[in-house]
Amino acid sequence: MHSKTKKYQPLLHFVAGILLLAMIFVVHSPCFAVMAGDGQRLAMTQYGNTSYALGISTTLLNGEGKEYVYDPELDGMKVSDLRWESENVWLLGGHITMQYKNWLTFNAGLWKRASASTGTMTDDDWNAVEGLWESNDPRFQTNFSESKSDLTEGSAYDINGSISVMKFRQNNVHVRGLIGYKEETWEWEASDGYWIYIEELIEPFEDGIVGIGTAGNLEGVGIRYKQETTIPYIGVGIDYQGRLIGLEVHALYSDRVEIKATDDHLERHLRTVDSLSDGKYWSIGVNTKWTISPKLALAGTVEYEEIQTTKGDSKWSFYEEDVEETVNDGAGAGYQATAFTFSVIYTF
Repeated sequence: MHSKTKKYQPLLHFVAGILLLAMIFVVHSPCFAVMAGDGQRLAMTQYGNTSYALGISTTLLNGEGKEYVYDPELDGMKVSDLRWESENVWLLGGHITMQYKNWLTFNAGLWKRASASTGTMTDDDWNAVEGLWESNDPRFQTNFSESKSDLTEGSAYDINGSISVMKFRQNNVHVRGLIGYKEETWEWEASDGYWIYIEELIEPFEDGIVGIGTAGNLEGVGIRYKQETTIPYIGVGIDYQGRLIGLEVHALYSDRVEIKATDDHLERHLRTVDSLSDGKYWSIGVNTKWTISPKLALAGTVEYEEIQTTKGDSKWSFYEEDVEETVNDGAGAGYQATAFTFSVIYTF
């Protein structure tokens, strides 16, 4: 068996390299990325100095996109808050790992949505009616709507590497430094629901306002929202690899997140394009691995990630009227998600 493996090893290495390059550069298919190499940052069975592994995984993801509007004329007060849910999204994906002597590892991965996702989109607005401008506290909620939120598409990939910086217990335990880069695109549609709109203030009180307004139903697609995010990150992890069972825990961080967010309000014929930078990202995850044979393993992963509120400028375009304006520091965005992943891994 080993002689046959050595005979075909150059061909296998070539194929693995081609697959790695494809995963890095093919980023336009609809897919979603959790951490590349989930369940694979543990020691692999070595065949010579370098080992390769291919993984096929399925993921259950729950997340929420966050969209904010600020008014610089009101000292940067938040005047709109939209929350886009992604509930019970099933993903299919693949990842590849190259490992050198159990101390240097490279990962790359892609995941593709395998099921539809329907959640809820809520839209809260403040200070949108006559009379609030003169009130002592203008931060009263005046508009509210709730719609169905469909996560319609995405395009993402993740590449990373790790290096062992400390090892213990006869090389079974390693502390590793991590560095990586990921790009994600999330796109939602809001459709069907209801809205409440206060049009005239009568009397403010401690917890809200008394006013005259209207309510109604929403039909069809009303808003489309997209987040395009780039995240260079660093991190640290510790892993243990026994004869059959492995365990790895890691934490990641970035303060260089960049987001381009596009919002299309179809009924208002309004498009806003937000440019946001220097956002903060963090993630924690736990990987477990069960070695069935020298070449075959099963892995399970739990991963939580969050992009904290990131602010920047917004360009407003009323495309029917051909009117454009830029609002400095007028936009914000964030994101959070939890993913549960099960992987089958083949090492060669």
